[in-house]
Amino acid sequence: NTVQLFNSLAAMPSMNWILLGVVDMVLEADIDFRVFHIPGSHNVVADHLSRLWNDLALKVEPDLRIYAFQPPQVTLGAAQ
Repeated sequence: NTVQLFNSLAAMPSMNWILLGVVDMVLEADIDFRVFHIPGSHNVVADHLSRLWNDLALKVEPDLRIYAFQPPQVTLGAAQ
């Protein structure tokens, strides 16, 4: 659960690298942000995208631009 991850700053071991990377960027850039859960019925485009229903998201928001995400390559156990 992403909301819980950011609000608690605690993650499962397999997700720690994501949390640490985001926290490093946020601290370095002096960013202040909050994470809230918004039900899919009130956030239709995000709900469609999270389910990979890109065609439905584009019907709701025709000017939406969708880009492929390439996650960073992280070597498990390597010091950063």
